[in-house]
Amino acid sequence: MRKLLLPVLIAAPLIFAGCSPSAEKLNNTGNEAFASQDYEQALAAYQQAEAESPELAEPHFNAANAHYRQENFDGARQEIEQALVKEKGDLTQDS
Repeated sequence: MRKLLLPVLIAAPLIFAGCSPSAEKLNNTGNEAFASQDYEQALAAYQQAEAESPELAEPHFNAANAHYRQENFDGARQEIEQALVKEKGDLTQDS
C-alpha cells in the first residue's frame, strides 16, 4: 500500500491545479486537519471537496491517505480507485 500512496501524493498537486476555489479551500482545510493528525476532520473536509467538485481526483487521493492513517485499508483502496477513475476517465488494463 505504501508503494501506491507515494506516487499518488507526488502527483496530487498537479491533479488539483484546475479546481474551484471552494474545493481548493476545503482541500486545504483537510490538509491542515491531516497535518494535526485529526483524520476524521480531514476526511470530512475532503468529502466536502469531493461534493463541491466531483470531477477532481485530489480529494480522493487525500481521503485515501487519511483512511490509510486510520488503518482503514478498504476505505483507502476505494478512494484510490475513485481517484484513478477521475484522473484517467476510466480504469483500463492492458492484457
